[in-house]
Amino acid sequence: MVIIMEFLDPEEKRARTRRLFAAYGLIVFVIVAGTFILSFALQGVDLFSRQTELRNGLLFVDSKPVSAQININGDTSKRTGARFVLPEGNYNIQLTENGYRPWQKDVVVQGGKVVYHVYPKLIPTNITNTKGYVFGNTPQIYTQSPDKRYIVATSSAGPSQFITIDTDAPTVTPLPWALPVELWNAQEATTQRLEPVEWSTDNKHLLLAKIAQNGTKQYLMVNKDKPAESINLTAQLKLNSSDIVNLRDKKHDQFYVLDTTTKTLRKATIAEGLDQTAVAQNVISFAPYANDTILYAIDQGAELNQYAVRLLHGNNTYALQPVTRSDTILLDIARFQNDWYIVAGSTPQELTTVYINPFDGNNQPIPADKALSIEPLKPQLLIPLAGARYVSFSENARFIGLQSADAFSVYDAELKQVYSYKSPVLLPATGATWMDGHRYSVVTGGNEVIFEYDGQNMQTLAPAIDNTAAYFDKDYNNLFTLVSGADDKTFQQINSLVYKPTN
Repeated sequence: MVIIMEFLDPEEKRARTRRLFAAYGLIVFVIVAGTFILSFALQGVDLFSRQTELRNGLLFVDSKPVSAQININGDTSKRTGARFVLPEGNYNIQLTENGYRPWQKDVVVQGGKVVYHVYPKLIPTNITNTKGYVFGNTPQIYTQSPDKRYIVATSSAGPSQFITIDTDAPTVTPLPWALPVELWNAQEATTQRLEPVEWSTDNKHLLLAKIAQNGTKQYLMVNKDKPAESINLTAQLKLNSSDIVNLRDKKHDQFYVLDTTTKTLRKATIAEGLDQTAVAQNVISFAPYANDTILYAIDQGAELNQYAVRLLHGNNTYALQPVTRSDTILLDIARFQNDWYIVAGSTPQELTTVYINPFDGNNQPIPADKALSIEPLKPQLLIPLAGARYVSFSENARFIGLQSADAFSVYDAELKQVYSYKSPVLLPATGATWMDGHRYSVVTGGNEVIFEYDGQNMQTLAPAIDNTAAYFDKDYNNLFTLVSGADDKTFQQINSLVYKPTN
């Protein structure tokens, strides 16, 4: 049975309708107000504060290889990884854990933004070490594959003798191998030297330069797994002794070749030889990124004391701002979070230019008939550092690092911030290299030292011979350095970066 109720009194019916609409209105108000308050809360705004506006930000903190106690401005409350909602302002973060050295950082939290500090690496208080392979003298070649798995070094057995050290099995006797004598023999070793140029991304091919006393070069493409297949690339491609060779797209059988006499840049492959079609003319210096992207400086199209800078991407060429003429031209390319970063400068300049996504539709390539008169693109960023000698991207490409003889300027592409500081250590002539995505590594004063992108958290790790390199395994559990023994023989020291409690 269905009962139908009707209001016989029209006034009562209208009152009921008003109450219904009032209820609906209240529901809509609650929904809108809740959405409004939630959106401001997500932006870090506290609407109920007595202050005009209190903005909060989020801070994430983590650490490796272990969890650590977090202290923020003297208040210890959580362990890594943890999230903090903090009023915008300046904070000091300290991480501490038994058996490890403390880590600290001064950070700025901005309202409505998220700050990630999830990269801190804790270093053991005491680093244990093991004696590894013994060399007769400091090896002429000591280089590591891109995947950090292998270290290739010349041994003491003879000028053409090498070893391969597997960083995943550091205590296993290294695998010996030799270059064919026609590529590198005892007689050549008395008048020439070998230098590593570049690894292929296959992690088994290594491009070496054989350099004569007058500076002329021959290039060897070495296969560490099958040494007999190594070739003299200069002879294979019929190159000049003054040519400069780099890998193209990091492939072991593809190359860029710069003829320094004619200043002509060409492509080459082992299968097809040297391509006679020029990639570019009048080239002074170049930096390849991939198969179809290359940055280069030319000695035409700019003022007398400048080099013009060109960026080749696919079939298009773009004109960048010129750089001051110098023996040291700073050129580099990388991609971070799908954005292109193109860096160009030189040592005499106090500002190094950075172009972000120069290939978008707003930037037109150079027309073929106006190659020298085109208006250069404008950079999106200028990084200050007088006397810069080196430029490089961190391993994750987040940071662009400039180095002078005693100072750094580092741009953070994620936070859009520049850090400028004096070097915390005396820098060798070769400068510092990136240890990983956030830290620099340098051998100086007889030790391997690391510090972060902003100069903080400097750590002395282990003894090392000056002017040699120090390498980590892929997990950063072991550090490999070269050390002089009591008998003046150089040996590899394996330094454990994993905490080992003492009994």
